[in-house]
Amino acid sequence: MCIIIIVTDYGEVVLKFGLKVKFEREKKGLSQSELAEIAGLNTNSIGKIERAEVTPGLKTIHAIANALQVPVEELVNPKKIDL
Repeated sequence: MCIIIIVTDYGEVVLKFGLKVKFEREKKGLSQSELAEIAGLNTNSIGKIERAEVTPGLKTIHAIANALQVPVEELVNPKKIDL
């Protein structure tokens, strides 16, 4: 299955980022707390990011990308999410 995401406003950008983080985290078999530990972040922050409740800053985005071993561009501008 494949989800194609089309962004029309800023809220959708945040939602898309959160979905991509969750997808990549689950693909790697990591829990939110494991990702948080690797990225040097709080577990609650990962949950809020995945639910699009907060907008992460550049430092946080970079830390998550490094922890997931994916390019920042893949998290902030995914064209599709393969499930």
